[in-house]
Amino acid sequence: MSSNARHSTSLDDIRGMRVAKSTKAGYRSGLNQIKKWIVAHGSPDMLASDGSIDLSTFKYSDFLEFIQWSYQNTSNKPGTLASYRSAIKDYYKRKGMDVPIQYDDDMKDLFQGECDVTMLSKRSVVCIKESGKRPLGYSMYESLSLESLKLMDGGFAHLFLTLSWNLMCRSMSTQTVLFDHISFEEDAIGVVFHKSKTDQSGEKSRDPRHIYANPFKPATCVFLALGVYLASHPQLAPGQLFPGGTQRDRFGKSLARLAAGIASPESGAIGTHSIRKGVATFACSGSTSGPSMASVCLRCGWTLGHVLERYIHYERAGDQYLGRVVAGLPNHKSDFAVLPPHFPLNADDNVRQIVAIVFPQLAMEIHLWGVLSFALASLVYHFEFLVQILPPTHPLLSSAIFANLTIMATLKAHVVLSSTRHAPTGIPPHVDLFKIIERNHIAIQNLPDAISGKLQHILQEHIVSSGSITRQFLESALSDFVDRIAPRADAQATSTPATHN
Repeated sequence: MSSNARHSTSLDDIRGMRVAKSTKAGYRSGLNQIKKWIVAHGSPDMLASDGSIDLSTFKYSDFLEFIQWSYQNTSNKPGTLASYRSAIKDYYKRKGMDVPIQYDDDMKDLFQGECDVTMLSKRSVVCIKESGKRPLGYSMYESLSLESLKLMDGGFAHLFLTLSWNLMCRSMSTQTVLFDHISFEEDAIGVVFHKSKTDQSGEKSRDPRHIYANPFKPATCVFLALGVYLASHPQLAPGQLFPGGTQRDRFGKSLARLAAGIASPESGAIGTHSIRKGVATFACSGSTSGPSMASVCLRCGWTLGHVLERYIHYERAGDQYLGRVVAGLPNHKSDFAVLPPHFPLNADDNVRQIVAIVFPQLAMEIHLWGVLSFALASLVYHFEFLVQILPPTHPLLSSAIFANLTIMATLKAHVVLSSTRHAPTGIPPHVDLFKIIERNHIAIQNLPDAISGKLQHILQEHIVSSGSITRQFLESALSDFVDRIAPRADAQATSTPATHN
């Protein structure tokens, strides 16, 4: 904040900074509902001359009457009614008045009883209506990702969707991502949130959330989504990843249209909050060897309670494993440890020149070079997929890299999925065992051909030298062959690639 802005800031402004703009809007809406009820059913003296609620005459008993009327005459859910309490409590604080204790103690009992009544009524009907939006299942996420990639919005909705899924964050948090929050993290990309719904003051630790590429499923790969978006907007400068103040609403409308266009029973109940519900469910229950619940809660920004938050903290390995899981990588195969498409060290000179052409504004930010290199490599690796799936007039296809097939061919000769440049992170022990089993399986499959070729060579040599083959000679030859081959098999079984957890 500049010095001029600080001089013009009042105490009320400082108090107001503790609440997000969207929350303030919700509070205003709640107070408006209370005022409408006062006009229709309350006493005129409950409103001040300016139309605001007069807290000296509007008592807790009046608020209870409002809640009772709302419960009996509207279809509002317990969560909505509870939001009215939050609104009136905030109003007390802004007026500098003590909040009556009944708003905490008595109201908690009231809302708990209301929830119990609501659940009883739900059990009595055949069709149970779930609270809020439905979780977004992984198959539905794949469908929406594919369809969003085809939109003529320069990859906006596609990146917003895949980024929200992989970061497991609220759409408001996705909207506020800055390029300064993005970092290169070995074989991953890190994103840091400096403020969230449960951390309005930004006092909690700022640890990166690791997101990973999925080269096996390009439609859901967040690295590719980033490449498509950035290459389609070469004028994008350092600052906001999604410039503009209403990008969350823009994405919400796109998501609603996409969901409506997919023939699925759950498409009508899909909203932006469905993404977080879906990815959290997928991370915890998508397999029998999922990440720890602590890692999921920390990544989602959920509170663990005072005791757990004191003793359980963020650790990179847990977040990295979670990042690979939500990327959709198969944690029951050795492919789980795959590296993102990338360029080896000997191609750096060419890559730097082309990064400056494809991302002219962002390439000047040194801390983004590794991220931009990953984005470029994914575009090159999935070139055929993109040409096949995108509309002919999509802005990506007229970008600097897709318009010059010579550059594309040069880069395609260098892009790889494995090299000594990067070591896979977030790899659990069982994936290393999968690698050993696969190598042993391949070695066993190759044994018959190796034995046959070796025996043929031995037999030919013996026939030439002595002209006869005895049982003793065969046993001796086989024993000698086993002595030679066993050390090789043992060496393969004990050697594992270096991984960083």
